[in-house]
Amino acid sequence: MPRHPHHQSLSRGFTLPELLVGVLLMAMAALVMARMIGALAKGSLYTARQSAALSGSRRALVNAGGERGLVWAAQEASAVRSLDASTLQLVLPGPVNADFIVEGSSVLVKTEGGVDFKQASAISSMTVSYYGMGADGLISQSTAASQASLVQVVLTVKGKAAKDRTYSIVSGAWLRNR
Repeated sequence: MPRHPHHQSLSRGFTLPELLVGVLLMAMAALVMARMIGALAKGSLYTARQSAALSGSRRALVNAGGERGLVWAAQEASAVRSLDASTLQLVLPGPVNADFIVEGSSVLVKTEGGVDFKQASAISSMTVSYYGMGADGLISQSTAASQASLVQVVLTVKGKAAKDRTYSIVSGAWLRNR
């Protein structure tokens, strides 16, 4: 039978089942990509918050925006008025004392001369230890800042939830003029 040029094949496009399968596959791929992007954004945000908390804690130990940090104050202290996991009260040279307090909302606050300065957030505890060197050359923990030659400060930074890990930041320094 001869073919006529004006007769054309009926298979020009996709059938309805082929279109539905294609749309379904694209929707599934879009769903998977959306979940991956969401997880990436959530992880990035958590990492950014944790990095900010850790860097803020490091600054609080040494120097927080022009304010002398916890290690500096512990170095300069002539005596310790109070020391526990949430409070450090120091007698500094001169008329002003410095108090470092971890408040209930996990914020390390420095009070100097009646003025409060927020030092860092996400702090769950702080530990300050003084060490002295005896005549025999052995290092022992001291209870008096005026008799110590080394100070060690440990800040514990907590994660977002109770199941997250905590980070301990340790800093120490030889005491000045000792």
